[in-house]
Amino acid sequence: MKKITIILLLTLLPSLCFANGKVAAIKKGQTAPFDGILFDKKAEATMAAKRESAVKICEIDKNYTIKKLKAECDFDKRFLTIEKTTAQNKHDSLMNLKNAEVKRLEKALDKATKPDYSRFWFVGGFVAGVGLSIGIFYAAAQAGK
Repeated sequence: MKKITIILLLTLLPSLCFANGKVAAIKKGQTAPFDGILFDKKAEATMAAKRESAVKICEIDKNYTIKKLKAECDFDKRFLTIEKTTAQNKHDSLMNLKNAEVKRLEKALDKATKPDYSRFWFVGGFVAGVGLSIGIFYAAAQAGK
């Protein structure tokens, strides 16, 4: 910011000095028609060169700032794109894990909710055992007669 202020000051200062001034061409030994500051051609050339270089420096600084900001913007854009892609991949992986866990739990739930016939097998085995015992006892009693 200081550079820009100094450049603008150097650029505008000479024009402010001559804003309402008078110009007269005089030769060596001639008296000046008014009070003021006299520049020789070398001093005028130096001032003009400084003024032009200040404008060039300002343009170079402007172009540098524009390119720098564009590069930062491009970098931020690429960074955000990578961040978005990474977040999407993470989300997809987590969703795959969640879906696999849901399927596993559904299978476990199906297995747990199947009818349990173990009581019927126990009762059927008990009834068959008692019936078989009675049948053997009856057959043995009949054989003994």
